[in-house]
Amino acid sequence: MADWTTPSAVHSKCGQTSPYLATKAIDTDTGTYWNHRTAELHWIIFDMGSTKTITKIKLFQVAGYRWGESSGLTVYVGDDPANLGASVWDGTLNADGWQESGAFSKDGRYIKLVTKLGANYERMYELQALAATPAPPPAAGILVQVM
Repeated sequence: MADWTTPSAVHSKCGQTSPYLATKAIDTDTGTYWNHRTAELHWIIFDMGSTKTITKIKLFQVAGYRWGESSGLTVYVGDDPANLGASVWDGTLNADGWQESGAFSKDGRYIKLVTKLGANYERMYELQALAATPAPPPAAGILVQVM
């Protein structure tokens, strides 16, 4: 069963401007936020703590400071933060409050978000992922040969 889960840590990010640290995006407080006051395409990689089946992300957004705004964002999921593979979702979350991505499904420990706006005022207030423990691989069958 999937539940909305806050990542356990920030693996890496493009930068941060004190006191708006990247960990503010996962502190479960929608009144705090991460901000990197540089005009560039911002990115952040979250660590879920273990491999999960990720099927959506959601961001808490506030008018005038939305992460990605109408330009959008791209989401990646995988087990190797240096090589997450192809994106799993690309779109916009351009409204206030909790905003959910479209559905996707990929197993991975890491979630990377990349903004397409690149403005120095973008803020990430809070991120959660719809995550479940992946199903175990099927058991190997035992072949019995009758003589």
